[in-house]
Amino acid sequence: MIRVSGPALAAFGVPNPMSDPSLKLYDSNQNVIASNSGWGGSAALAEASNKVAAFPIQDLKSSDSAILVTLPVGAYTVQGASLSGASGALLLEVYQVPP
Repeated sequence: MIRVSGPALAAFGVPNPMSDPSLKLYDSNQNVIASNSGWGGSAALAEASNKVAAFPIQDLKSSDSAILVTLPVGAYTVQGASLSGASGALLLEVYQVPP
């Protein structure tokens, strides 16, 4: 599971959280293999968050971003950025979710 949190950080008192974070996952050839902008929520992502004890994203309509992906061994790059080019604090998290 990979998450880029901005709006969710406000609940923790983080000043100036990024309002519209997005994430992109690249393979070693610099191809985008997964991306997300806007949480949207899903039962699978909520379950994965619980398994790794990640803080919950309460608002399913949140602009925070997350993906759940199974990857073969290899090198990857994750990029978190604002959709609108705005500045602000964000938290990028990468978890190995147990089966």
